[in-house]
This record gives sequence, structure tokens and C-alpha cells, in this order.
Amino acid sequence: MDAPTPEIIKPKSGADDRAASTVKTAPGPVEHNIDAQKLDLQVSLKNLPRPLARAIVNFAKAPKPESRLKIIWQTIFKDLLPALTPVATVFISIVALMYTNQQRDRAAATAAIASAAEERKTLAEIIDKFGITVVPDPAKPSDQYARQLEIAAMKFATYGDQVLPAVRMALGARDDGLRNGGELVAQEMYRAKTVEPGKLTGEILSYYRANDPLLQLGVLEWLVKMDGELSEDDLKRAYNMLKESFGAQGQECAKQENHVAMEAANLLQIWSLQDSKGLLSGMANRCPSPDVRRQAQQALDNIN
Repeated sequence: MDAPTPEIIKPKSGADDRAASTVKTAPGPVEHNIDAQKLDLQVSLKNLPRPLARAIVNFAKAPKPESRLKIIWQTIFKDLLPALTPVATVFISIVALMYTNQQRDRAAATAAIASAAEERKTLAEIIDKFGITVVPDPAKPSDQYARQLEIAAMKFATYGDQVLPAVRMALGARDDGLRNGGELVAQEMYRAKTVEPGKLTGEILSYYRANDPLLQLGVLEWLVKMDGELSEDDLKRAYNMLKESFGAQGQECAKQENHVAMEAANLLQIWSLQDSKGLLSGMANRCPSPDVRRQAQQALDNIN
């Protein structure tokens, strides 16, 4: 319970000033007697921590200055420090946590900068190797030139996740040779599992949804290269992506770029999926380009 409000009482005048009377402090955390001839104030130690109140009382009672100094040090080490230790511990913990978080943020920023630099370096190497190159004839996979490009793609594939940003940029390139290089790297990554195949397929299919016609073309060309190599689940995901884009009955074909629609029809002919009849029939009747309609009809005939 809180002690009464502090009172300051002036000493009486006259002979009573010298009387060796004893004054008792008002009730509070600490009660004590003080010689009125030594002190001319009465103090109530209200709302003070007990260790501090006790120290003040002992200090007032101490007969000599050196005793008072001793009391001060005893109070600091014996009473006040233990009382403040929990607070100090919490404060130190907060400071340590703030410092740790700051160091973690700095490390993350440094890692991000290093990663971005590495991505630029990898992209530069891919551009240097595949940029402005002739796309090999698919009918001649054993051609020496084609083998050289395949070996180069294998080297980039070993980078795993690190090379994905560069692959994405290459897949969306206007240059046929550079786009082919990105497709070859992604193909080798799938084969060697430097990125988990399902994860890699999901990543590349997500590029198609960027609504960038060149990037969409690169994704479809990669799927053509992956003929027979995709898992059943990955093939199903790719087919669903086409249905979402063109419509289950090909009703959205008019919204697609001609070169994207042509590659999609080519891909559906390679897959020859029974489920794709409705999509191919719609493309054969609704796509604006005669070449696309012809390709879709040919793919549909192969299934039938």
C-alpha cells in the first residue's frame, strides 16, 4: 500500500529546538526514528523502491561520512543491482536482438547484390555463347555444331536455380539463336535434374502467363524440344496451360499471336492427345491464320 504524501515540517522555535526529542517518520515503506537535532525535515518515503528507501534511512543514520560512503556502495551492490538485473537483462536482450536482425538484414542485402551480379554474369555468358547463332536443324541432332551447343548448355545447366533468371530472359529474346540457347539449357536442366523437374516445369510454364508473345513462344518451343521427356504430370500441366490460354474449344485463338498459335498447334500435333480433339477442332475453325488452321486440322487428323 502507498505511504502517505510526504510532509515537510519546520522545526519549532525556542528552547524546544535543542530538545533531544525523537521524531517518527510517517508510515511508509520504511519506518525509523531520526534525531530532531540532526535533521530539521521529516520525510515520508512514498513510492520509492524498498532498497532505495532503506539506503536513504541508513545514510541519514550513519554517524560518519565514511560510514555513509560505505552504505552507498553496499546499497548499490547488495540491493539496487539485484533489483535492476532483470530490467538490464531484458534491455540487453532487446539490444542483442536488434543487432542480430541488423546483421541479418545486411547479410541478406549483400547476398542479394552478389546474386544479382552472378545472374548478370551468367546471362552475359549465355548471350556470348548463343547470341546470333544459327539454330541447328532438328532433323540433324548429331551435327557437330549442334553437339557443341548442347555441351555448352550442359555447362550452364550445372548452375541449377542460379541460372533460371538468365534462362527466362533468353527464352523471351527476339534472337532465335539466343532463345534456342535458353531452351537447350532448360532442357539439360530437366534431364540432369539440377532443378527438380516438376519445379522447373512449373517455373517455365509460369513464364507463359506473362502475356509476352516472345516469351510464350520460347516456352512452347521448349515444350516441343521436350517431346517424350516430360513426365505425365508435367505434360498434363502443360496441356492445361494451353487450354487456359486458347479455351477448351479453341474459342480464344483469335486473341493469340499467329506465331504463338502456330507453335501451339505444332505442339498439339506432337503430343497427339485424345483430350485435345475439342481444342484442335476449335483452332482449325476459329484461328484467323490459314496456316494455323491448316496445322491444327493436320494435328486433328493424326489423332483420328
